Amino acid sequence: MWDTEYVATVVHGAAMGTHLATENYFYLCCLTGKFTKQSCPRYLTEADYNTMREDDGAMLAKVHNITGSYMDELKKRKYSKVILMDHVDWTDEAYIKTLAAVLYEQVVPGGRVIWRSASKDPWYSPFIAEAGFDVVCVERHHDRVAIDCVNMYASFWVGTRK
Repeated sequence: MWDTEYVATVVHGAAMGTHLATENYFYLCCLTGKFTKQSCPRYLTEADYNTMREDDGAMLAKVHNITGSYMDELKKRKYSKVILMDHVDWTDEAYIKTLAAVLYEQVVPGGRVIWRSASKDPWYSPFIAEAGFDVVCVERHHDRVAIDCVNMYASFWVGTRK
């Protein structure tokens, strides 16, 4: 069942925090079924589209489709930046403890891990802190009308490796 307060917060924040016709192509496309020249992803702007067309696929060659697990890919090298997004919201304590330990091993000192969460206070943030990161909530729904154009996440976090 939908939490009506959450849905109202999401829609209100997106509507009040952005101009749907010119700044929020996410909702514009959902509402109208199309993008416009004034409101579309960067890769569809005329200049960026032409750049991609003219580079003979060089940009596309940089995109790699990986079908392995997140953890396996994480273990392959060292990182200064890691994006978790919200996938950790849907895991259990055993996974997050393992993930936090692997992050500590693979993220260089001073490197950052970022994630968004459907929760204002994700249950797993303390595990990342205990693994050796300074964890800070950058934004929460109640801090601003909208934390981004979509406004579907309740919080945004950064962990800096000690």
